[in-house]
Amino acid sequence: MAALLKFIFITVLFWFAGQAVKRVLESASRRREGRGNNRPLPHDPGYADRRAAPAARSPYEVLDVSPEATPEEVRAAYRRKVQQYHPDKVADLGPEIRDVADKRMKEINAAYEELKRRMRG
Repeated sequence: MAALLKFIFITVLFWFAGQAVKRVLESASRRREGRGNNRPLPHDPGYADRRAAPAARSPYEVLDVSPEATPEEVRAAYRRKVQQYHPDKVADLGPEIRDVADKRMKEINAAYEELKRRMRG
């Protein structure tokens, strides 16, 4: 049973990672087509030499909520994300997965704190 749960968790984790990569590629494509900027894309020659630092995701993207979300919706989204990525949930899995969960939790906590600040002021 534990092996099945590990398999399901890893499958879901990789699915989310794939969705994130897909979103990033679609966003880069839209930026490239929409504004005509000359930011390098991975398939451009010399990409590694010219690429800029990756843009940080907005807190809304991290928590998967709209900018019009209510405080209750933000709180609920935060709790859902914590349930998915909390490091204690993956404590018995490999160190790579624990590192991913730890980084993701830091990103989720920072996004939640930022949205709480914005909603207060």
